[in-house]
Amino acid sequence: MAEKTRDDKLWDTKAGSFPQQSSFEKQLKFLLRYASLAPSSHNTQPWRFSIIGQGINVFADYKRRLKVADPTDKELFISVGCAIANIQIGADHFGFKSKIVFFPKGVGKPLVATISLIRPVKAKIKKKSLLNYMTKRLTNRSMYNSRKTIPSGVISNMKILIGELAIELLVVTKRNTIRRLASITKKGIYTALSDKRFRVELSGWVRHNWTNQGDGMPADTMGMPAAASIVAPALVRSAMIAESTSQMEEKMIMSASAVGILHAKKDSKLDWVKAGIAFERIALLGIKHGVYVAPLSAAIEVEEQKKELKSTLTNLEVPMVFFRMGYPTKKYPHSPRLALEQTVN
Repeated sequence: MAEKTRDDKLWDTKAGSFPQQSSFEKQLKFLLRYASLAPSSHNTQPWRFSIIGQGINVFADYKRRLKVADPTDKELFISVGCAIANIQIGADHFGFKSKIVFFPKGVGKPLVATISLIRPVKAKIKKKSLLNYMTKRLTNRSMYNSRKTIPSGVISNMKILIGELAIELLVVTKRNTIRRLASITKKGIYTALSDKRFRVELSGWVRHNWTNQGDGMPADTMGMPAAASIVAPALVRSAMIAESTSQMEEKMIMSASAVGILHAKKDSKLDWVKAGIAFERIALLGIKHGVYVAPLSAAIEVEEQKKELKSTLTNLEVPMVFFRMGYPTKKYPHSPRLALEQTVN
């Protein structure tokens, strides 16, 4: 029998199905259903998990790295951080006491974190937590409604939610500044897509709408109709896409209610992972209030645009994640997910 590689039912995971009376191992595997729903660059899902005696080991899967778009593996580690956030939130929801050690000493390079977990006999399950929004979260790549503003209280709560991570959230709401950031992003995307190697790598993760693969980006998650999706990978490989895509992304940023940037004092792997944890918390809290986020890396990954970004936002330290925030005008489908058998050892 062929190995199962895709499991869309992960998006239908119900907290009420938690195996309360089952083994500790089955309870941890249930937590990993939520970890699998985390966002990742190009939906590469560059993580692997191992259930150990007292918890979960989280690994970076270098076989899923983006050699051209992400040569330093920064986005890879940010993606792994998003998965770790979901484990932490899920553990707290179901009454586990947890302790996390990042990059344990003396262990091989791919191990990012060891999460020790204990579940008391009389553990209480929370009725309200960010876990309830994991199955609703998605990266919405449609135009947003720029006339609708995000309540200041929501933004304040986002900053509070990531307070202990030493990752700062800068939120830009002034239209003139957003216009400037849109222009910077446009130039960065044009530069990236003008590189044939970048286009070829990206095309390898673009799927048609009937794909059976559990990773990558089906065209319908970007608003492309079924018939046109057949040629989507070929379109991405074309040099002609640079101009049209960069113009569209500029418009999308201009449609946002705000632009968010996560930044830190340092630029280490640990900071990257913590930026991922912060981003996922923000994304989930946003969904709670009907606010969606869509990351765009060109403004911080293309060196020239990164310089422009820092000159525009003078209080910015090391930028980690750049994303638009707002209220979508359309809802697109969830991206596919690898079956747990593909990511859990």
